[in-house]
Amino acid sequence: MTVTLDRFMTLLLTSCAKCESNYMLVDSVNGDATCMLCGHSINMTIDEIRMAEDRRDSLAESYIGPMEEAYNAGDVEGMERLATEVVEEGVSSWYAWFCIGWLHLQTSMAETAMDDFKMALEFLDEENFDEFYELVSEHIVEHMVVSVCDYGEPWCDRPFLLSMLSSAIDERFPGLAEQDLFTRVFSMIPEKMATADDSSCARMISDIFTTAVDSMFTTPHPDTYIRNLDCAVSVVRSVGEGIEAGKLPLQLLLLVDIQISRFNGIKKLVIDFGIGDLKHITSIFIVERNG
Repeated sequence: MTVTLDRFMTLLLTSCAKCESNYMLVDSVNGDATCMLCGHSINMTIDEIRMAEDRRDSLAESYIGPMEEAYNAGDVEGMERLATEVVEEGVSSWYAWFCIGWLHLQTSMAETAMDDFKMALEFLDEENFDEFYELVSEHIVEHMVVSVCDYGEPWCDRPFLLSMLSSAIDERFPGLAEQDLFTRVFSMIPEKMATADDSSCARMISDIFTTAVDSMFTTPHPDTYIRNLDCAVSVVRSVGEGIEAGKLPLQLLLLVDIQISRFNGIKKLVIDFGIGDLKHITSIFIVERNG
């Protein structure tokens, strides 16, 4: 089941008496606890909360150091062993769940990684937000976007993953990020593509267009969608500047111009009709994608 959480909660995981998992999510301020797996709810006493906090601290001491070592060394196999234990134990640490998300990105499990990052948010505080946001953005670009494009595979079929994680971040820490996740990820692409070959850049330009357009299906507000399109135009223009400097063939420069023209056409449609009128938006979307 899905548990709705207040962003001001001091959260930790402990064992559930009903299903015997370690996913009883506790608000240590008022003692309210709900199992994330079976939905069983109780109110914990002060003594029970203290025991849960002691368990949390003990698990963190046992796992955070080894996970940091595995992450810094890029040790996927070592992280896999640790992640299995951390998931079973229900460790209440944003860094532990970030590391599990990193592992799943390494092994091409992007959707699972986004769930891991959302789990990390439950144990994150404002003091560590910037570090978390930078780490997540960096690895999403590296492993969900650039490396996938280098292998000749599209990454544009999963724009909802970015939108869902971005929404979760905004809900828990509204206004704390200087850029929303969509904008942050897109803005990092030109630098990452600076040494890419011609075919990778061509795929990236096409995928940027498709991803930005597809975001209309997970973006309820026209202003947000238009911002996504503007950001994508900026990224495509950055690639275009490299092409104009002689980095890439002329046909890719033409591709940049085509994609920017498509962005502007769709943006006008959203302004004229609103994002809710999906009949008009979807028609132009299908024409542009198949054209």
